Amino acid sequence: MAAFDRLSAEGIKVHRIEGEQLEAMKTKLAVIEQQWLSEAKGVEAQEALNFYRAELDRVAAELGVPKD
Repeated sequence: MAAFDRLSAEGIKVHRIEGEQLEAMKTKLAVIEQQWLSEAKGVEAQEALNFYRAELDRVAAELGVPKD
């Protein structure tokens, strides 16, 4: 995780959440996602969300960092 090591070297604190905490946060944020999907105008909301998630996956893999 070179990216996290570099952040630490620069004095930036990284707080990772995992397990139950991560799942609880995802559950809470799902409401916001659904609201955005239902209110998005001028775009195919689900296609846009899928595109940006794929980009996040690609960049995370390129940088060798976990995306969650």
